[in-house]
Amino acid sequence: METFRNYAAQTNANMVQMHSKVHMAVSYAPDIDQLQNEPLRSYIEKFKTTKSKIANLNEEVALAALRNGLWFSSRFREELTVRQPATLDDALHKALYFARAEEETAYLALKLEALGRMSAIYTAGLLARNREDGETDVFVHDVNRPVEDEFSATFLCKGYMREKNERLRHFTISSHRARAGRPFCPVEVDRRR
Repeated sequence: METFRNYAAQTNANMVQMHSKVHMAVSYAPDIDQLQNEPLRSYIEKFKTTKSKIANLNEEVALAALRNGLWFSSRFREELTVRQPATLDDALHKALYFARAEEETAYLALKLEALGRMSAIYTAGLLARNREDGETDVFVHDVNRPVEDEFSATFLCKGYMREKNERLRHFTISSHRARAGRPFCPVEVDRRR
């Protein structure tokens, strides 16, 4: 009976200690929830900072807090669920790979978006110049961004610009079919530098 009491007392002490650690981890949890659209790298840094404030944090509790704090549709959360890491260090190391992949995907998406905008501006300029006769009005938005600014100035030409404000430019481009030798841009644009 004494052995049972010792076992029960030890188990109770372990439960109290575990409860204390879980309580500490949970009390910091609001600080380590990943926000929607928050980069994984940012969340991991936030997690590490919070983790460093907790002495003797149980590895399982830390892994659970890491996983539970991730945004619900995070690929890394899915990875932690499907392929449970052996240690917290393994999980944090794997997070770096996912963060790199996330950053590369974001970079490529921006690059692709810029390419799409550049081709649209270029195509609008060519179509306007190849029109049978008359003029074509072309509007370019988001010219506060470098890609739109440079491409509209280059392919639609500042000499054809009629109006502008912070984010929008209006160009009126005449047909070039009637005059075969007409320069791509009016002469005054060539002297803009």
